[in-house]
Amino acid sequence: MEISFKVNDIIQQLRQVSSVVAPKSSLLILENVIWKKVNNELSFVASDSETWITVGNVPMTSYDTNESFEICLNAKDTLSVLQNLSGEEVELNVNIEKKVVNGRYGRKGTFMLPFSEVDEFPRPKEITDWKKVSVPTSMMTECIQSVVFSVANDELRPVMNTIHFDFTERDVISVASDGRKLARFTRLGVSSPAISGKSFNLPNKPATLLSRVITSNQDTETLDIYTDDASAVKFKIGDNIINTRLIDARFPNYNMVIPQDNDKDFVVAKDDVLGILKRILPLGDAGTECVILHYNVGTQEILFSTEDIDWSKSASEAAECDTDVREDIVIGFKGSELINVIQNVPSDKIRIKIKDKTHAALIVPAVENPNFDYTSILMPMLINQ
Repeated sequence: MEISFKVNDIIQQLRQVSSVVAPKSSLLILENVIWKKVNNELSFVASDSETWITVGNVPMTSYDTNESFEICLNAKDTLSVLQNLSGEEVELNVNIEKKVVNGRYGRKGTFMLPFSEVDEFPRPKEITDWKKVSVPTSMMTECIQSVVFSVANDELRPVMNTIHFDFTERDVISVASDGRKLARFTRLGVSSPAISGKSFNLPNKPATLLSRVITSNQDTETLDIYTDDASAVKFKIGDNIINTRLIDARFPNYNMVIPQDNDKDFVVAKDDVLGILKRILPLGDAGTECVILHYNVGTQEILFSTEDIDWSKSASEAAECDTDVREDIVIGFKGSELINVIQNVPSDKIRIKIKDKTHAALIVPAVENPNFDYTSILMPMLINQ
């Protein structure tokens, strides 16, 4: 059984499926990628036992239409060989009896790789009562990329290591939080009646993988979402399918933690604040990364400052702001967290709403967008001022 292909035509798809393979797995078979040929169709499949990705319609330059095969090739070894053959056409001969693949390229180049049987490779859960909805791929990208920075890495509370999705009759909501910061993105006017009222907690790894697959399939305008009883979800984008198990746990009530009474409102230029933070933060305490925001009524500016007392270092810089606040305000944040939150606000101007130095700050776009609603919050640090 033989197939031929140009390395440049398939290397992206192979890297894509290989990205789900865990570096170390208790099941050795999961270190492999399935190469599956049925008639004139070649596809790749990989898994880490929680998430499965299938990339179909992999280009071939020639093939034996009368023969089919399904074999497991080590992901690392295969990539190591092929990624150094850029521009080459490779011919693979699958020897079922000896369980090896013989490769030829160029004038005299050859290689041989062993393969494993696919019988032990775990398969996704069989579900027959999927609920399906089709949504714009751009919407799903926005829902993931707008909040993924807030996903936690918490071994004790795995539900916090997810992006939570809520499907209402007219909107799609995505939320992520690590306990100190939270981001909520609401895509307005997206009808999904088939799964209206449904919600699920999508783990960070498949969410990131899905975002990459969408990016590599920019010509595909819609994707299909299949859900069941919140134990699994499947995404189909063109010839690509991602199956993943879901975290079956209750996500915190995110609407309850978003402050409603932060009455001190400041509008600032996003890039100006990011530039200030990146300039002053290196001169602060590397352990606490504390940055203090001080608003003085007399100056109508927000002064950002930081210091490292032990090494006699400090820095400060002011940013212009638009506000009606008539009292001095002082509040502290962890600098890296503040940068992370601000740079993900989808607006050139941002609105920072504060109650006092002990309550979470609300950071949102300064101007409302008719297509989406975006909200982020950040807990302050305790300061002696």
